[in-house]
Amino acid sequence: MAKKVTLYKVFIGSPSDVNEERERFKNVIALFNERYAIKHDAIFMPVYWEQNTGGMLHPQDKANHRLDECDYALIVFGKKWGTKPKHATKARFTSGTEEEFKRAVSNYNDDDSDMNDVVVVMKQLPADSEEDPGYNAKRIITFKKKLRKNGLSYLAYVDANEFASILDNHLSEWLDNHIKGGGKIQKSKSIEYDYFKFKHIEHIPFPGEQTLDKKSKRYKRLKKAGKLADQYMVFEAQEIYESIIEHERCLPALNDYAKFLFRIGELSNSEHLFAEIVEVAKFENNFGWMARATANLAMICLSRCEHDKAISLLHESLEYNQNQEHSVGIADNHRHLSNAYRLQGNLDIAEEHIQKSIDIFNHNNVYSGLADSHADYGVILRIRGQYSRSLAHYDKALKINIEHTPEKQSCRADYIDRLGTVHRIRGNLASAEKHYLEALTINENLSRRRGEAEVLGHLGLVEFYFGNFEEAFTKLEQALVIDRQLNNRDGIAKHLASKARVFHWQQKRELAYDSARQSLDINRITGSIEGLAYSLYILGSIQYSNKEITRAEKSVEEALMLWQKLKGAEGKAECLELKSQILHSRQLDRAALEVVNEALVYCQESGASLMESSLLVARANINSGAASDVRRGDLEKALAIATENGEIPKMNMIHSHLRTLVADKEC
Repeated sequence: MAKKVTLYKVFIGSPSDVNEERERFKNVIALFNERYAIKHDAIFMPVYWEQNTGGMLHPQDKANHRLDECDYALIVFGKKWGTKPKHATKARFTSGTEEEFKRAVSNYNDDDSDMNDVVVVMKQLPADSEEDPGYNAKRIITFKKKLRKNGLSYLAYVDANEFASILDNHLSEWLDNHIKGGGKIQKSKSIEYDYFKFKHIEHIPFPGEQTLDKKSKRYKRLKKAGKLADQYMVFEAQEIYESIIEHERCLPALNDYAKFLFRIGELSNSEHLFAEIVEVAKFENNFGWMARATANLAMICLSRCEHDKAISLLHESLEYNQNQEHSVGIADNHRHLSNAYRLQGNLDIAEEHIQKSIDIFNHNNVYSGLADSHADYGVILRIRGQYSRSLAHYDKALKINIEHTPEKQSCRADYIDRLGTVHRIRGNLASAEKHYLEALTINENLSRRRGEAEVLGHLGLVEFYFGNFEEAFTKLEQALVIDRQLNNRDGIAKHLASKARVFHWQQKRELAYDSARQSLDINRITGSIEGLAYSLYILGSIQYSNKEITRAEKSVEEALMLWQKLKGAEGKAECLELKSQILHSRQLDRAALEVVNEALVYCQESGASLMESSLLVARANINSGAASDVRRGDLEKALAIATENGEIPKMNMIHSHLRTLVADKEC
């Protein structure tokens, strides 16, 4: 039976040096159509100049005509600027791609045009191309500056895989727009990367550090650039940094500029500068700069989820700091090693390193490092399910921040957000909401958009547990919009998984399945173990509801293996609850009871009441052949916990089970 679908044409314009990206453009769209778009009665059709046929029109004119018929435009630059169209006057366009970009923007601004969005994607140029740019690099750098000056945005990518990920994210956004009714996507006047996309690299002085004369013009200009950056005046700050580096590549200036580039997300250029610092420092046998720059290279690797490489670089930095007996640098190395091992799933080693970090920072009264270390320890303990200890470390971090480093508002927002998460897991939803709202206010005041997205996602989960599904969906959508603008793939995956959870409870199973699959695909790319385990659990729950028992079993077993690797108690308990339901559906009730009782012991010991009530309901269902009083006892305990937590959907579900139990008894 034929069905009506909406066709969206997506144009790609580029010079001739991005052939791999153009091929990926076609393949990504084809796969996205097959997996997601067609299910929502939409198809995205790739449009490109290779489709031109013969005739009297100039090839560029043909491309322009095709562009005018499109709904979306993707403009891509690699290392080449492109060639000037023969039909263009000297005063107008210097490349066909430039003409396509300006035409696409003009179409977007025309209310009568079908153009809904224009996305510019640019491959990151090597650092040396900015030192001595040729014609192509000069044109591209000038184009970037013009974009920034006009408040327009672009996205940077390193390789074809990252390009494909950016395209996939935008296709998801465009499909969401289709589901909501279509229309033009509002342009953001913010820059393409959030200022706080990556965590700020803190300056830790080391013995014999090369510094600048505070009275020198260069020192004052570096300070000015730093202040502009702190005020989010990124373009103005970058111009000053580039001007200083152009005249003299001294280590302090290179370091400041590299840190700035890291903060705004230009990872490749930042990496080149830090690598240059390492080489110069090695030539000078300067252990301090070698340690610092190597650790900063590790931070770049962590942001790319290259955990093994980051760990290797951090151990190298640790050795440099030990050679010069720089205790604060050693403490910072241990803290970052803890985070790297945690992300890799090695919580025991992570705990050893964070304890060393706390001891050294405490001994040296370095309060900012001490507060961050306590907060990082809290994350490890939360994953382990040791919630009381986790809360204690978050409270310590917050107390140190308030008493000793009150200016570090962004850190305070993170600590409060993390406190909210532990309260949520323990079922204290009102307290969790209070903490999240406080963290959101701080992030909004700081214009810290990545922090906003994180907290909005958490607030969406609170609304979900309260049963406010529409409000939950709104919060999660807001979080997704921000993280898609920032290309924060970890955040996107997390919010998609949470959306899948909401859809699942609303019995919108097809939407739930789509969101879960998208989340899973992103987590497999980024290598986030915790994110992957969470996505697999959500997917398994949906598959179980769809009576795809074998697939659900496979998903939950893979998730359990990952939680086992992480030693993640909370996630493991959720998976065990799902596993018990699968075993019960196979009439393996004795095995199901063993599984659910194992999870219940953990929940009762740790105070994870959200999960405890779900497990009690699961046990009541498994005990269908037992005396009704036994089942009623579990359901009434579950109801009391859900009522105390304010979980409206779960309360309604338990009431339904109790009514069925009464009806069965009367029969």
